[in-house]
Amino acid sequence: MTLRTRVAVLVGAIAASAMLVGGFWSYAAVSEEQYAAVDQFLERRREAPEQLERISNLPLEASPLDEVRPPVDDGVTFQVNAADGTLLFASNPDIELDLPDASDLGTLRTIGIDGDRFRVRADTTAGGDIVQVARSLAEADATVGAIRNRLWLLGVVVSVVAAALGWLLAGWMSRPLERLTGVVDHVARTSDLAVEHDAPLNPDSRFEVDRLSASFASMLGALRRSSEQQQQLVADAGHEMRTPLTTVRTNVELLQSGRLTDDDRAHSLAAIIREVDELAKLTDELVELSAVDGSGEPSQTVDLLEVVTTAVDRARLRHGRQIDVTGAASRIEGRPTALDRAVTNLIDNAVKFSPPDTPILVTVGTNRVAVRDHGVGIDEADRSRVFERFHRSDAARTLPGSGLGLAIVAKVAADHGGAPFVADPDGDGDGVIVGFTLGG
Repeated sequence: MTLRTRVAVLVGAIAASAMLVGGFWSYAAVSEEQYAAVDQFLERRREAPEQLERISNLPLEASPLDEVRPPVDDGVTFQVNAADGTLLFASNPDIELDLPDASDLGTLRTIGIDGDRFRVRADTTAGGDIVQVARSLAEADATVGAIRNRLWLLGVVVSVVAAALGWLLAGWMSRPLERLTGVVDHVARTSDLAVEHDAPLNPDSRFEVDRLSASFASMLGALRRSSEQQQQLVADAGHEMRTPLTTVRTNVELLQSGRLTDDDRAHSLAAIIREVDELAKLTDELVELSAVDGSGEPSQTVDLLEVVTTAVDRARLRHGRQIDVTGAASRIEGRPTALDRAVTNLIDNAVKFSPPDTPILVTVGTNRVAVRDHGVGIDEADRSRVFERFHRSDAARTLPGSGLGLAIVAKVAADHGGAPFVADPDGDGDGVIVGFTLGG
């Protein structure tokens, strides 16, 4: 059963239940009113025994009926019996009322006569005669029956209309879900994340379906971008590996030829070792980038200055360079391992491109880290691309590295709601400032 059908059935069932309860209450109220009216009428006719007192001891054929008969309404029957059961008077000879039991005297009871129902009141006179006044319930039964039938018809109509409205409402509500289902099925069959998604995209809507649609579209876009980045990374990594692998193959073939001198052989072996080191470095940075992309490290409250200080202390030991830190404690929400990796890459980049006798300054601000060096700087033409994966400027092509270090910095900054930046230093203008901001 589809969601639309379930909603329609549910709405119809709720309407039917409401009508059943309301109809039962209405039917009970109308029935009570109708039969109470009959009972009240019979109660008002209790004066009949006093009016018939004078004829209670006379034979039926001798009764002066025209003089002593009480006013009788249509549908009302009077009957007087002697204590021994002898019929003394009957307003309607066609209707014979059975004698009541002793427990029925002074009360109202319902009896059946020839398929019709009558409401009867029985009393005794001072002389011991039994006087019964009865009224047919045919009119009340007809009224109650008509109301019952109309309530049943109304209940059926309301239930059908409610189910139809539920069907239309469910169709309107489930339309975005049907489109989402189609998109999900398409992605599952084809693995095509570029499928267009035309469901309403209103994340501020109060309707859960709209928010679900927006969240799904956002997730699909993120998966598509991730897939494109992975494909681009594989392509770029393959391109970067092609040159060192070609160099290694060429030198191996030269060594196999047996025509090299000892100096040439040593030169080829050195070239092979150098290219293997480059491949190892590239592999390490690819692993590092993969760890940044999918580490799943939870965010927590950290002191940015403490993270930077730890990375700087480790860099001092590794490079033996003067690296200074300035700034104040700054509590942020972030991933400490990823932030440490970004700061380490900035410091390594500064060490690589600055003279060994120059200091490096790391400045920590509010949601901001900047690394200043006194090296060759970054050309204006390269500043817009320096954070791209595998991008290497002309000045960096002769130096070891794969061009992934600053790409990792950019990724960490983006994951924390910030962005990387390049700026010119104040003062004498030598070197460059490279850093990143974090979201507030």
